[in-house]
Amino acid sequence: MLSLLLFIGFCLLVLMMAAGELKRSHDDAYARTSVRLQNNSLLVSEWVKGVFQTSDYLLRDVVANFPPSELKLARTSAQQQRRWVHWLDAKRQTLPHAQGLSLFDPACIQRYTHDARVQSYFDASERDYCRLLRERPVAESVVTPMALSNFGRYAVTQARLIPGPGPMGNGFAVIGLDTTMFSGLLDRIDTGSNGVITLIDYRQQVVARKPALAGVIGKTLDSSMIQAFIDGDVNARVSRHVSLLDGQPQLGVLRKVDGLPLIVYQGEHDRIWLQDWYARAWQIGLAALLLMIVAALLLRCHWVQLALAIRLERDIVQRQRLEEERKLNELALRQARDAAETANRELQLVNAQLSSLATTDTLTGAWNRRHFEQELQRELIQSQRYGEPLSLLMFDIDHFKAVNDCYGHPVGDAVLVGLTRLVQHNLRAADTLARWGGEEFVIMLPHCSADEAASLAEKLRALLAEQAFDGVGQVTASFGVAQCRPDDSPQSWLKRADLALYQAKAEGRNAVRLVA
Repeated sequence: MLSLLLFIGFCLLVLMMAAGELKRSHDDAYARTSVRLQNNSLLVSEWVKGVFQTSDYLLRDVVANFPPSELKLARTSAQQQRRWVHWLDAKRQTLPHAQGLSLFDPACIQRYTHDARVQSYFDASERDYCRLLRERPVAESVVTPMALSNFGRYAVTQARLIPGPGPMGNGFAVIGLDTTMFSGLLDRIDTGSNGVITLIDYRQQVVARKPALAGVIGKTLDSSMIQAFIDGDVNARVSRHVSLLDGQPQLGVLRKVDGLPLIVYQGEHDRIWLQDWYARAWQIGLAALLLMIVAALLLRCHWVQLALAIRLERDIVQRQRLEEERKLNELALRQARDAAETANRELQLVNAQLSSLATTDTLTGAWNRRHFEQELQRELIQSQRYGEPLSLLMFDIDHFKAVNDCYGHPVGDAVLVGLTRLVQHNLRAADTLARWGGEEFVIMLPHCSADEAASLAEKLRALLAEQAFDGVGQVTASFGVAQCRPDDSPQSWLKRADLALYQAKAEGRNAVRLVA
């Protein structure tokens, strides 16, 4: 019963550790993706603000150059109308995607517009831009949510007051921006294969979306989550949810565009940002399953041994009258126990050897490539998270094939072993040396800048050049050095170190080259 309880406890411990590692790796993936999406949404929001700054420059120009007295006239002649129509149309054409440009008096009556076909003296008192200017007497400029314009297209309207007495000044100028402009803006942004960017106004109307979906422009989302975000004080919110437009599970960021009734949403499909985590989950699950299988086998062995001991003890009780038989049975029992202990020690030794084979190079004793790649991933995440310098040193024995060809592989192996010991003797405890393949080695140097790594590489190069190896004499090596960048992946970092090594080889060997 005790062994069974120990087995169950061990399995529960393995499952808890696996669950903890899965949660940690999931949280890391969530945090990395959240930061990237927040940065991208901030960039898009700044671009959107830039669009309205450009249109505001045009409104400022119109307000500054239009005489307010023209808006006070009870009626204007046809000649005056044509003059200002042409003037406004010329201003409108300087801004792509501008649908309309109009001038209103303080009573919200349209007096002039860029299109002669549009009737003047239109009362816009119930329009959003007029209402906002009345409600915000201190605001010089306002932007409205998206609406269907007089031209039958969706537009976002921006209005600017003409300075003057009273809450509505001497009137105001209004420009309508076609929403296709925002679709064009989003099309220039790389969202990846399953990314999405959506521009939404404060009425939850879809203004623009990438990738485009038929019939979504102008659709009202009616989401309580989005409304709570609009009403709240935070400028950005990260959440996992199912898209209201395409029904896909996503991790997304809602970000308010500062000073505008618009929201930028950027999301990424779960199968993309969780891709690495899914692979990690498989690895952890298989490792946990393997550990529990091994524990079950050990439990079975224990039960077999326990059953054998019980049978032997019963035999001793039954034959206790015969001293000789009792001694023989006791001897057999001791032998069985010794065999079990021997088997257990051999099993432990085999497990230790298997662990060593999985992480070290059998010839040189240095770490193998698999173990180094795991350490590289871990140190790279630590360096990029805390901003600590981290450098990579890759080196290769010059003309090593000639050593094997001339002196034989045993001599070449002895050179590799001697070189490994010499390099390990000159490294710190925190440094990681691994045999990358053949005669190529790689060293990871935590808390070490590129210049410090290059100095170490030069020191090792000089020591190798001076060292005499049995049966061969002196050999040389070429070194490539690369420091980790904030945006590096393991592949890009190793590639730059390999490029530096290639340069050292190409420029004559027995040299150190640093790639920034």
